Amino acid sequence: LLFGTVAAGETLASTYNIVTGIGGCIVVPTFACACDYFNTGSTALLAGMVMLSGLTCVSVVQKTWFAQVLTCVANALLYTLAGTYFTRYFMAFAGPVRLGSVAGLCNTYTSVLYLVLQAFLYKWMSVLPSTGPDHLIL
Repeated sequence: LLFGTVAAGETLASTYNIVTGIGGCIVVPTFACACDYFNTGSTALLAGMVMLSGLTCVSVVQKTWFAQVLTCVANALLYTLAGTYFTRYFMAFAGPVRLGSVAGLCNTYTSVLYLVLQAFLYKWMSVLPSTGPDHLIL
């Protein structure tokens, strides 16, 4: 078993569902409204997505239960934040005719950024001295 027991896997799955529900109904819409109110808009939402992605990258390699729960929570918030960003900004500013082009261009920019970040992470992992998986823990 991946988490040692069936109950641990079920706990992680229910945590993901609860955080997705609470994040999608309360936390992320409140954050998006605050971003619009303080006129930070898409910049703060993108910064939040980058921060949650970075948190996921750092915590997913940890072998502790807390790190796995943190990864689960960060991913749940990331996906609700990405959905809010898509519906709020892509749909509002792109319009139905240009929606595919705008979404594709944004995904292209995001992919290029992630490729650069992954290149640095893989380079970092390749220069570490150990061959076991324990050397990947930050």
